[in-house]
Amino acid sequence: VFSFALLISMTIPAYGITNTKAMQQSINTISILDLGGMNVTELNEFIHEVASQSSTSSTSTYGVSSSLLSKAWYAAGRIAYLKGYTCAGTLVMYSAQGKNYTETNGLFANKIAKTSKYKTWKSNYSSSSPTSLSFESSDNADLYYSLHAVNIGMSGNSQGGTIVISDTFDFDAEDQFSSPFVKFVNDFAWLSQRTGALTVISVRISITA
Repeated sequence: VFSFALLISMTIPAYGITNTKAMQQSINTISILDLGGMNVTELNEFIHEVASQSSTSSTSTYGVSSSLLSKAWYAAGRIAYLKGYTCAGTLVMYSAQGKNYTETNGLFANKIAKTSKYKTWKSNYSSSSPTSLSFESSDNADLYYSLHAVNIGMSGNSQGGTIVISDTFDFDAEDQFSSPFVKFVNDFAWLSQRTGALTVISVRISITA
């Protein structure tokens, strides 16, 4: 589960931004493709405009349509990606589009393979090896925010097999957080998930051993 406090903290300062290129057209006509071409300032302004619309719209979550809220979450994920949290941002964007994430030796694999926990698991692999692995912020902050606890297994052997890491990217309203702000953000993401703005997605990462 991704800590959305990270994304929200990135978007809050944007509330004073006006007249960016992103707002030269109605936010209702801005597409995912448009968002993908925006910079952080423009993405922040888009999120701000979506929030502003909540007082005039009469549909769905907090007065904003689920489709528009999905785009706002996509924009937040894109900001995280541009800020260097490429894995976390990617899963938010996939969730906002309702797409499962699958890769082989890609973005996640490159970061996972560099962690000591993965290296230790791989070098000590046997039929009785643990089938789960947890990435902490001290291991890699991006993996902690995007994956944290995952399932792990291997087909073949450590000299020529394939290591498969799987996870479910979702939100739980029962999650306990020490910070009330972080809990609020997580609960809002859970509500967005319940109304279809965010989708529970499966994550599958294959790494050639």
